[in-house]
Amino acid sequence: MYLSLSNNHLVGNFPEWLSQLNNLVGLSLDYNLFHGPVPASLGNLQNLTGVNLSGNQLNGTLPDSFGQLSQLSALDVSLYNLIGSISEVHFSKLNKLKFLGLSSNSFFSNVSSNWVPPFQVQDLEVGSCHLGPTFPAWLRTQKEVTSLDISNASISDSIPNWFWDISSNLSLLNVSFNQLHGQLKNPLTVVPFADVDLSSNFLEGPTPLSTFEIELLELSNNRFSGPIPEKLAQSMPNLVFLSLSGNQLTGDIPVSIGAMVSLVVLNLSGNSLSGSIPSSIGNCSFLNAMDLSFKNLSGEIPLSFSRLNQLRSLHLSNKNLQKPSIIFSKFIKLGDFGSW
Repeated sequence: MYLSLSNNHLVGNFPEWLSQLNNLVGLSLDYNLFHGPVPASLGNLQNLTGVNLSGNQLNGTLPDSFGQLSQLSALDVSLYNLIGSISEVHFSKLNKLKFLGLSSNSFFSNVSSNWVPPFQVQDLEVGSCHLGPTFPAWLRTQKEVTSLDISNASISDSIPNWFWDISSNLSLLNVSFNQLHGQLKNPLTVVPFADVDLSSNFLEGPTPLSTFEIELLELSNNRFSGPIPEKLAQSMPNLVFLSLSGNQLTGDIPVSIGAMVSLVVLNLSGNSLSGSIPSSIGNCSFLNAMDLSFKNLSGEIPLSFSRLNQLRSLHLSNKNLQKPSIIFSKFIKLGDFGSW
């Protein structure tokens, strides 16, 4: 028996009578307004294969009894106000688990350094859980993970070499808002058309390339240095989102960036780039937002910008730039044109 009451604006305490439904296989109560603690009695429903309680107003801790749900393949208790520690007991019999969503709670990891989970997850969403300060060693055992979110997880460590062995399966990687330091493997190893977010850390070294095409590359607010690689476009020609803002990049904007004709968002602001804006950017006809604001830009805004018909946000704050009247009149109505 499956019970799905998602997105129904239901209110009140979590219904304890659900624990009497011994034949319940799937339970979806996500995005309602239930409050109070998660009842430990749910751990008695031994036939459950899927539990989705995300997006409510529940509080308290996650009951240890969930570790007894041996048939469980999906557990989502994200977007809550849950607190407390998550220990090995919570997963003791979850050898069939494939999806684990614990994000946007205030959990603290309390597992041993040599813990080997009984599961092999494919989708792991534990953003905002306190997993650090060291990089979670148990991730090394997860050979099947394809989507990984460990953002804002209080990790202040370098990324271990073994991590790149499991990253070759990833279509989504989010390790943003930690205190990760050191250099990345270059080129990055992820699956084709992956989304990679490494922003707001202390990562350094050259801007990484990729062994396969990436769709989203977010590297802002780190310490990457040196020039933007000329081969960036060759490495990732179908990039849709590129942000390198808030780093220590130097040199010119490479002409080859105009070969990224699929770009929708381009943000190179807050670096020490210099020289002129290459006219080749006018080839990026899908650009919707672009920020090239850094003080050392010079020359004239390329006339090719007049071809950027999808542009809705343009930030070029630099008094040294010359603006042809045809360009200025085309973009003067943009909400974010920058100061001149």
